[in-house]
Amino acid sequence: MYRRKYLATISVTVSGLALAGCSGDGGSDADAEATIREYINALCSKDAETVNELNSNYGIEGETTESELSDADCSVSNIQEQSLPAATNEERFLQRDEISELRYYAFTFTLDGETQDTTILLALQNGGWKVLDIG
Repeated sequence: MYRRKYLATISVTVSGLALAGCSGDGGSDADAEATIREYINALCSKDAETVNELNSNYGIEGETTESELSDADCSVSNIQEQSLPAATNEERFLQRDEISELRYYAFTFTLDGETQDTTILLALQNGGWKVLDIG
């Protein structure tokens, strides 16, 4: 099931879906963490082009537009890889030739001084990390 979801008050558009995952060693943690930081920075600086480039076409429905984003002071900290939730369906994604690995992270998202814990599901797609779900 797809949905539009907004993080805090900045009306960040992302899409959710049934979580899936596996473990593996295909992509580095540093690259995955850099993708998370780049994605959040793009969301907070009205950079819809980068947001759309980092969205996986298997998880994010529709294009994010600049008008859906807001300028905000935000940061990411405490990025930690997590075990995927029990209700996962990794085959849904791993059957795609473009996706070789899935990872699930938790991190602290700070927006204009207020913090919240957030999760993100990434796919190693054609050699680069893409966002499948956030929230």
